[in-house]
Amino acid sequence: MTELRYRRSSSIPQLKHSSTADFCNDDGSNPRDDEVNPLLLHGNMTNFFRFNSLFYTSTQWRNDQMMMHNEKESNIIEHFGSEVAFSSQFHYTTCELDPYRFTGDVEMDELLDYLSTSKQGGCGAFDDVIRFCEEQYVIQQAAGECNHVQDTNIQHPPAVKFYQHYHQIPPWVDWSQIQRGINIFLAYLPASGCALYYRSLVGGFSIPKIVEVLIATRYLVPASMRRGVNGEVINNGVRNESSSDDRKRTFERLLDTGGFMACCFAPTDPEAVPAASLRPGGKGWKAALHVRVLHAKVRRSLLKSNSWDMKNGVPINQEDLAATLLAFSVNVLLGIEFVAGRPLSESDQRDYLALWRYLGWLLGVDTPEEVVERTRLEGRLKSSNPNMETLYPLDPCGPYKFLDGQQSCYGDSIIHSHATLESMILHLLHPTKESCQLVHHLLSFNGKVRFRSEMCRQFLGQPLSDSLGIPNCTDAMIALMVYFFLMTIRCYTNLAMTFPWLRQTMIRWHGALQKRFLVIWEVNHNKRVGAAVGEKKSCPFSMLMPPAGGAF
Repeated sequence: MTELRYRRSSSIPQLKHSSTADFCNDDGSNPRDDEVNPLLLHGNMTNFFRFNSLFYTSTQWRNDQMMMHNEKESNIIEHFGSEVAFSSQFHYTTCELDPYRFTGDVEMDELLDYLSTSKQGGCGAFDDVIRFCEEQYVIQQAAGECNHVQDTNIQHPPAVKFYQHYHQIPPWVDWSQIQRGINIFLAYLPASGCALYYRSLVGGFSIPKIVEVLIATRYLVPASMRRGVNGEVINNGVRNESSSDDRKRTFERLLDTGGFMACCFAPTDPEAVPAASLRPGGKGWKAALHVRVLHAKVRRSLLKSNSWDMKNGVPINQEDLAATLLAFSVNVLLGIEFVAGRPLSESDQRDYLALWRYLGWLLGVDTPEEVVERTRLEGRLKSSNPNMETLYPLDPCGPYKFLDGQQSCYGDSIIHSHATLESMILHLLHPTKESCQLVHHLLSFNGKVRFRSEMCRQFLGQPLSDSLGIPNCTDAMIALMVYFFLMTIRCYTNLAMTFPWLRQTMIRWHGALQKRFLVIWEVNHNKRVGAAVGEKKSCPFSMLMPPAGGAF
């Protein structure tokens, strides 16, 4: 367990203050975003040649904004070399986060229960729940019963109701903004890809309570790594060794994650409307719902087994889902800042967070479905979670923290998302021996262990890397290779940031790569699923390896 050290927040440097009137957009963001914040400038040329994953210039700006609007005392908490300006007004305490560990995706869980008891559609490992919902929706539409989707007086079957629900887009969704968020990912694809692997995957999946799900489902872990009768982890293989089958399976599952993102972000017809793939019925929209079903099936299977320990909460619970969403959103923004040596503009950051807020809503992360414009919440806040009256949504990529029927007086998606991630890191990130084993497996699945290890140490920082057992680089040539690799991506990323015409060119290039990857992935993935299930039509994100001892 890492010791957390506290000190008073008075040591945070005070930056230039603005009046609260400056923060009056719908999400509470600064409407004068085009004004240059001195913290967002390049810095001097000396810093351009340095990489520091424990200090981000954007953190100073966020801390200053929180202090200006903070009505409660703040403390600085040091955790693995990073400092968090913790304020209960913006951050979540352990007591606030714990209840979310015992709530899954209520809407999807209830749908699977209905399909199981009614013997309709099926909810087995390979059953395509979304296709069944779509077929039922089309049947009712043809019968004229779904023409008025907003009519709440019509009682539809649960499958139809679910599919219909996600055709009703929340009012806070701006398709042009969603497309701008997609373009940010595509423009900075090399930096984003490195951040997702070395910062989000290795760092995030080393959280012990998430490792428990990975061990139980045999996902991204060696097949020999499992829980024994007494709860201890048994590794039948030699420590730090993975079989060729393990490495192949891990590589395939990493490709599946890339396939999901390609479904969402690969450009469609040039003449198509913005974010066409993520609109209802689009490839990315369906992929997100398929992944949501997969998570619910895993949760259902583990809860029915006798192996899951509820001290970890419900498998793939709301906190886990929110933390994963932040790993794909905030961690990518921080990864781009680490690689580039400077953060993206505030408007770019908000666009990217808006993209993941919408994806989180599709993936089952509890999110408000209305624009909240009042400090005091009157009655029930519309959301997909029926438990909302007692448990307000985390809404990790949204602008506000909700608690006790109130929202924070200052709303900004940048502040809220980073504060939520920091809260979850303090709550969950305390590596164990199993975390170290998983990290070693992820870094060694396809060779080049020393290069990947040094890259990890650069992205995660030395204190966390030491706790995860990531070896120090003793080979000067490897260290030099990593440095020049990062410098190449830094120059590439800064060119995209500096020249708009070049950024648009990179969006087209990287978009074409995503399209090509998607085609190859779909062919290979369909072969794998087909080999596992035969001729039967199955879910494209099927549970190819159900949890040991689990049941549906």
